[in-house]
Amino acid sequence: MIHLNIPPLYKRKSDILSLVDVYLTMLCEQYGLKKQIMPESLKIMESYRWPGNVRELKNIIEFLVISTSVPFITLETCQDI
Repeated sequence: MIHLNIPPLYKRKSDILSLVDVYLTMLCEQYGLKKQIMPESLKIMESYRWPGNVRELKNIIEFLVISTSVPFITLETCQDI
């Protein structure tokens, strides 16, 4: 058995933007949508503690992609989560 120690996402802030990009691209393709996350929304995501780690980040991106009726995910959109 191999034990991998992966630090929580809040300790890997530099990974957040890359993960958001990957999930946003994947989920937009999956749902046939075109969405963009505004820079101020990305800053909110970077500053969040992410207790649920990567899975929570993916779930939030998915929620924002499918629940937003406009092509841009803004601060107002992120406040709904």
